[in-house]
Amino acid sequence: MTEQSKEQAAKVGAYLSRGVTIEDPRKVMPKLLAEVKGWEAFWAGKEKDAITAAGEKSLAAQEYHQIRRFLKIFVTPRLNEVGELQPADQVRMLNLLTPFDTEGGLRDFMLHFFQITEGDGDDLIYDNRDAFERELYVLHDLYKVKKTQEVIDVIRASGGEFPSVMSPEDQRTTLDQLAIILSMMYAQALPSEHRERIRQDISPKYLTARELLKRRESGLLFLYPHVREKYDYRRFFFLIYFKNGLRTKVGTDEQEFKYNFAHFQTLKREFLINWLASSLKGNPRKMELYSQYKLHGKTIRQWVEAHPENEAEYLMQMPAPAFKDTIETDFRSLGLIAAMLALVALALAWAEWRGEGEGAIGGLGFKSMLVIGCFQALALIPGASRSGSTILGGLLLGLRRADAARFSFLLGIPAIFGSGLYQLPKLLQGASADGFPVTNLQLAALGVGLLAAAVSGYASIAFLLRFLNTHTTGVFIVYRLMLAAVVAGLWWLGWVS
Repeated sequence: MTEQSKEQAAKVGAYLSRGVTIEDPRKVMPKLLAEVKGWEAFWAGKEKDAITAAGEKSLAAQEYHQIRRFLKIFVTPRLNEVGELQPADQVRMLNLLTPFDTEGGLRDFMLHFFQITEGDGDDLIYDNRDAFERELYVLHDLYKVKKTQEVIDVIRASGGEFPSVMSPEDQRTTLDQLAIILSMMYAQALPSEHRERIRQDISPKYLTARELLKRRESGLLFLYPHVREKYDYRRFFFLIYFKNGLRTKVGTDEQEFKYNFAHFQTLKREFLINWLASSLKGNPRKMELYSQYKLHGKTIRQWVEAHPENEAEYLMQMPAPAFKDTIETDFRSLGLIAAMLALVALALAWAEWRGEGEGAIGGLGFKSMLVIGCFQALALIPGASRSGSTILGGLLLGLRRADAARFSFLLGIPAIFGSGLYQLPKLLQGASADGFPVTNLQLAALGVGLLAAAVSGYASIAFLLRFLNTHTTGVFIVYRLMLAAVVAGLWWLGWVS
């Protein structure tokens, strides 16, 4: 692996792990304005030296000129806007806005978006990256676009049910407009043959030195040539970050987008503060969740324990999956699993005690089917068991045991099939360690696994239907109660978390 590949991947990784700094605006605003003026003078000198050495058209002179334009058109006006706000609003905006949210953030921002690198001491110099290195930085930004889109989906799903400085209508407009703009980033950077695949698959594995070296050796490039050569996509990023009133074409129509990234960051922070107060307050698994995510070499838990007053700011650095799926987080408690194992068992025992019904599947009406479907939804809670819950629902509605089991398996077909379709892209992505399409051998292994599951599943269902024709569900009740006791014991003793 080349040292160059390692170095470029390390730079992208460092930019991914940037965190927040909270300061008094009376101290930080003058410092930021002075820093920007200092950078403007620094790059003016660099541009003059490059022109003297190689001419106005040299790549170094052009890149230094682009940095000066960036500072003049985007950074200085944004800081002036923040400076006109009340102190409390300045604090909020500085904590939300890239690149002002970290110490040295502007330097990191320029190192990322422009072709420069660190020279001797604190010097920054032109870095003529090759096509693969330039593509690495663009792929990083498309990955950040994907993660932002995930957060947008999470906030949308909340329905605006949290205190906000924006009205629910403005919230929807902000999120809808940003979602449109971010989707356009893929069209700006990627030709159609790569666009959907990168949109679905882009992840940190694309940003490693190993993957950069692989793409270099194979000659595989994803982006439009002009994006690699001119980095012209970055102006679109800067408009989203720094400007209001962005005008661009969507299809054949020109639209003005009223909101920018700062509005989204505001909504994200408000959502997290509400989530912190409603879902995490007093939650015994909160610190366990925080332990799974890192920021600057420490876990979120370590940061929160050291500075609890900044908890909401640290939450801003957590990825969308941390907030997205309650079923996969809060509902994975072993105590809850043990409770559901026991509750379904006791409910089955009560249904058996009432006596077997005489109803058949053909006699079920729409309402009865809907009720059994609601029982199936209990399977979202681990420990409930999809088949156990639906058989219980059938028994309570007066079905014979075998008919309740048969309807349970019929009801499971669309749910299992739909779940399989939903998970299949993730499975195919995981089957390939390098992020490229799976091989024929991997597809064959997947097919064999599906066939084996189908055959064994059919045999198990046939056995269970014959068994329930002549037996009660007693054996399953005993099994569930025993398993509940074991799980509860391990959880109570702290041997398993």
